[in-house]
Amino acid sequence: MTIIKGLLIALLLVAGHSVPLQDDVKVADNEVEESRVEESEKYRLPKQVEPMHYDVKLIPHIVEDNFTTNGEMSIDVKVREPTNIIALHTVDITVDEPWTNLMHKSEEENADPVQTYVPKQHHYDSETQILTIRFEELLDLGTYTLHLKFAGILADDDRGFYRTFYTDDDGNKVWLAMTHFQPVRARQAFPCWDEPAIKATFKFSIKHYPNYTSLSNMPSMRTNVDESDGKVWTHFETTPLMSTNILGFVIADYDHVSNLDDTIRIWAPKKLLQYAPSRLEIAETAMREFEKYTNSSVHVPKMDHVTSPHYTSRATENWGMIVYKDAVLLSDERKGPIYSRLNNLLTLTHELAHQWFGNLVSPAWWQYLWLSEGTSTYLKYLIADKLIKDWRIMDCFVVDNVHYLFDLDSYPSRYQPRPINVNVTSHLDIHYARSYSNTYMKSAIILHMIANVLTQDVFRNGLIRYLEAHEYGSVTPDDLWKALQDAVDESDVPHNDFKVKEVMYTWFEQAGYPIVTIERDYATGKIKATQKKFQYDPLELNITNAESDEAWWIPINFATQSNLDFSSTLPTHWLKPQDENLTIEGVDVNDWIIVNKQLTGFYLVNYDITNWKRIAAFLNSDDYDKIAPLNRAQIINDAFYMFKSKQLLYDSRYSIICFGLMTVNESVWNQVQPVLNKSDNNFMGCSTNLDILQKQLTFNVSSWFSAFNMFSRMLKDPSNVDKAIDLFINNFANISRLEPNPDVMEYHMTIIQFIDKCNNEDQLQKVNIT
Repeated sequence: MTIIKGLLIALLLVAGHSVPLQDDVKVADNEVEESRVEESEKYRLPKQVEPMHYDVKLIPHIVEDNFTTNGEMSIDVKVREPTNIIALHTVDITVDEPWTNLMHKSEEENADPVQTYVPKQHHYDSETQILTIRFEELLDLGTYTLHLKFAGILADDDRGFYRTFYTDDDGNKVWLAMTHFQPVRARQAFPCWDEPAIKATFKFSIKHYPNYTSLSNMPSMRTNVDESDGKVWTHFETTPLMSTNILGFVIADYDHVSNLDDTIRIWAPKKLLQYAPSRLEIAETAMREFEKYTNSSVHVPKMDHVTSPHYTSRATENWGMIVYKDAVLLSDERKGPIYSRLNNLLTLTHELAHQWFGNLVSPAWWQYLWLSEGTSTYLKYLIADKLIKDWRIMDCFVVDNVHYLFDLDSYPSRYQPRPINVNVTSHLDIHYARSYSNTYMKSAIILHMIANVLTQDVFRNGLIRYLEAHEYGSVTPDDLWKALQDAVDESDVPHNDFKVKEVMYTWFEQAGYPIVTIERDYATGKIKATQKKFQYDPLELNITNAESDEAWWIPINFATQSNLDFSSTLPTHWLKPQDENLTIEGVDVNDWIIVNKQLTGFYLVNYDITNWKRIAAFLNSDDYDKIAPLNRAQIINDAFYMFKSKQLLYDSRYSIICFGLMTVNESVWNQVQPVLNKSDNNFMGCSTNLDILQKQLTFNVSSWFSAFNMFSRMLKDPSNVDKAIDLFINNFANISRLEPNPDVMEYHMTIIQFIDKCNNEDQLQKVNIT
């Protein structure tokens, strides 16, 4: 996406065109919604029977040409309503039907001590992945034990119970077996109730070759050798009450390093363990930070961090046994760029956050997956920020994600924005929910907003209440809102004019985000704030110009030229959905005003032309750094979106964007990255100063393409420009060799323009020759 040369301070508001909603459209929407609800029910397990405890024995055959599994299990179930069926999930599993039986221990007098039921039918629905076991007799209320025997495969697709390998120092393949159950793949390892809200305890026993080690969620309690074949049974302790999707096991010839009390361990092939000590220290420190933040332990007796070769995910949060892609957990980070180290740290803190948010307390259904993923996304940044303070990780979280989501949520023809709470009716919807940016990033940004509305202390106290009230249970958003409301009710934070649930409903049940327009009456001093849904579409589809009746509870705070306090993010006003506008008074008519301190609110801000000019003038004065870095980034971003939505005109000499490009302040450069990545090559005209041009080019190139790292570093020293150009010619000048990607081509042209600015005939001749 490009901006035209020099985005400016002379601003115009463009009036939108309203399109009234028709009553018949609403009726159609309701009918579609009812249809989706009915459709979703067939993918849900019936509620008459639920599991209490699984005892599972598994034998994976890690042998080439015979990657199969055998297993048998007994499941203690509770019949809550009379029924003659038991339904559970299974995929790619063959059940030994003659072996299936159900046993009931009667507590009634004069009754058989044990009654056995033999099923009359096994019926499997491949679409819903539900195996229905039907009995002749009606099962009364009570506790039963279901016995199953089955066989399966060790797949090769990194899903369910699968096989993989690493290559040893001699170039030989070393096979191992692992699990990857997210989101609904436990059913590929053994038959189970594979829904997040259906929790039970589990006891696993796994048989393997003696040169292998078997790991699972819980510590092993004992091993014994099967004399018939010399293999070893590893028996694990019983798990806490938990969901199937966070179970896991690994069977590999791994070695490990551990902390002093052996409660935190890193497992990997021996050749990777040279990198383990530093990661172990970080893992232990991060764990202690989470325990301090949540005021609770991790609720499992050990925490394993395990590498997986060829893992398609960065990591998976199995309770007590996190699995990572090799390079994420163990690599020589001294040779990698800082952003790679940061991403690896954030992956670790994300999976640790899940040990509480997602594992201890789970979403009741997949439409509320953000309760696990969004909360963990927010906390991964918060805790990482405590671990490495000088990286300003929370600032990166805000700027990177807010700007990314602004694009995602305002571009209907490309991204089809949806609410955070998505309707899940099928297995495809479940996988979509797990890949949806709103599930992770937007929900995290909204949680960051409410944390700043309530204060971080009150937000933390609310999360502690939430965990304490629902440990080992499943939840809906209402449970979180209640915990936060209870916390703020007992605090001294002003909150009489809002309710957490009412506020958050507008952010989680509606797609998109608002733009707040600030119009000042400089004669009376009054300021009027209004809101509407922001929509932008470069394809100029009809939807772009459609007015929306959606509105939000928007927290308003502001700083002024006379009051440069950007620290407090408590709202001083609320722009409410039912209000036509909000009036703000008491601001000096000679001041500028900047709304949305520290970019804590998820909304854009537009101003009248006079206020924009005052902000621009201050940014270009010696006092510009009195505006907080996040708000400097916000101003550039807001101006960018006002321009591209044709609500702001421009002038190349006095552009706010050019301020961003010309500043020598590192924090501003770091904060404005999302906007600068969208800028076009015409911004080279913001300055003819070689140092600034180098800075812009270095920033743009190094942010996106690690292959240009050396080129960028060389450009920091003007005396090295010749060497840098030689490097460019040898590696990137031949455009036919580059990746056919528009971004690559854009940066290729940026480099050419930089060289053109050098005004060195010899350098230009070099490029022309190529």
